[in-house]
Amino acid sequence: MSLGNALSHLTMLPFPSKKGIPLLHSVHYFPLIGAAMGSLAVLFFLWMRHMFPEPVACLLTVAALELLSGGGPLRGVAEWAQGRRTIPGHGFDSGFTLNLRGFVFPVLLVGLKMASLVMMPPEWRTHAVFVLPVIGHSAQTLAFVLSAFRFENPAARDLVTSRRCVR
Repeated sequence: MSLGNALSHLTMLPFPSKKGIPLLHSVHYFPLIGAAMGSLAVLFFLWMRHMFPEPVACLLTVAALELLSGGGPLRGVAEWAQGRRTIPGHGFDSGFTLNLRGFVFPVLLVGLKMASLVMMPPEWRTHAVFVLPVIGHSAQTLAFVLSAFRFENPAARDLVTSRRCVR
């Protein structure tokens, strides 16, 4: 169990990761890191709201969260849009090149996040800025656990690759 492994995976902050500990052993820290990122995002949003109009503050907050996360989620969306398959915790393809579809989908995603914040009632925005990173990192925890179960358990691997499940 290593908080440093989880922090170095989920953020761009330079935390030393422990090489002997698999990332799967640190997933219980993911929601906590989401809460920390959400707290920082709320402070940043409140600060930006006093300096800029609401839509600009929402855009800057979404951009700051993406910057804090190191762009990993956006790269995952870009690889998904290009038809590549990434497995949580196994990193990205080293030969990644960005095409038009891989560029458009992350831009649309950031625009959708910003538009969702702008359209929300003003009293809900700070709550959403806090809660959504917590939900996102909790979902990532679930994805890690399920993918590890799927790839390490022969019965689960056979179930997933059987003809009935493959489309």
